[in-house]
Amino acid sequence: MHHKSNRRERRAQEFGEPKTKPMPEPMPDPAERKGFTVDRTLTLIVAVIGIYLGIHPPQTPLGMGLGLALMFAFAVVPALHAVTWLLGKCQTTDDYGNPIHILALLILVSIIAFIGHGIWPPIRRHQLDDKDRAKFEKPLKDQTRDRFTVILSCPSDDEQVCVYGAQYINIFREAGWTVQNNQIERATLGVPYNGIRLFSYVPNYPKSDAPVNSGVWTKITPSLISVYSAFSAIGIEADSGIRNDVPENFLTVYFGPEKDDESQPTDMTRTYGNMKAFAKSWPTSTPQKQ
Repeated sequence: MHHKSNRRERRAQEFGEPKTKPMPEPMPDPAERKGFTVDRTLTLIVAVIGIYLGIHPPQTPLGMGLGLALMFAFAVVPALHAVTWLLGKCQTTDDYGNPIHILALLILVSIIAFIGHGIWPPIRRHQLDDKDRAKFEKPLKDQTRDRFTVILSCPSDDEQVCVYGAQYINIFREAGWTVQNNQIERATLGVPYNGIRLFSYVPNYPKSDAPVNSGVWTKITPSLISVYSAFSAIGIEADSGIRNDVPENFLTVYFGPEKDDESQPTDMTRTYGNMKAFAKSWPTSTPQKQ
């Protein structure tokens, strides 16, 4: 036996064969070998997108929506891997119907939505395109009776605001409404306002010595609801005002300087709530205090 063993060893040396064949090392699973690197890369991409959206947020809803969608898409895999790591598993399971994975995705959606709410671009004034005009005109066209005459007004010393408001002359007319003198009137208010205000008729103003939180009663008219709904349809929340130097069947639309965000709820929004609900329950003569 010893002689035979030596012959095998000499033969192995002559032909370059190994004495014993080594056992191959087990290859790591592709998911285990690449998962951590992929997670780190995707997490870095998500961080870069988030920083970019925070520093240079897109100024259009479409641009912001695409940015948030990309952020979500790149964050899905890291989120699922994070969940499995927290659960103490070795690798991410392919069972995407797992309730834990569904919960992780819901949390991710909530986080993305929270971020989007904080940096979503505000509604800015612009020349209305055909789509915006159609949205604006629909509530106006839906009201076929008891339409008030519209007075368009703007500050006497702000040409840019007047130019913006002037585009609504033809928009109201195309919807079948009457605009006084087919022009926008320049006005100087004792108390200037930002944003857009809808002034309704009142017989008398509050007394000069009346408490600050007091007011007068005004009617909720179909025209007031329709014009408010028209601006709301294009993302602009108008506020309310009163005047008594015009006939009762006149409604003044005053364009003040632009607010930082025209979509922010106003006192009129909070007072009247859902204007569509009022429109469905019309007619009513219930007055509202403002």
